[in-house]
Amino acid sequence: MQITSHGAAGFVTGSCHLVDTGSSRLLVDCGMYQGSKSLNRLNYEPFAFDPESIDFVINTHAHID
Repeated sequence: MQITSHGAAGFVTGSCHLVDTGSSRLLVDCGMYQGSKSLNRLNYEPFAFDPESIDFVINTHAHID
């Protein structure tokens, strides 16, 4: 199993974590960055993973980040 943080590592917002079990890929949250203009620009960057490869998504909370 491999867990990769693609957001909220070093920041409060932008929570996005990919869990790869070898047989499936699970995305835990996929939030937006909030705050400074430099953080907001990250919202327009391409994903660091192929979204079509995700089998399941778990949203842990309902607010924007």
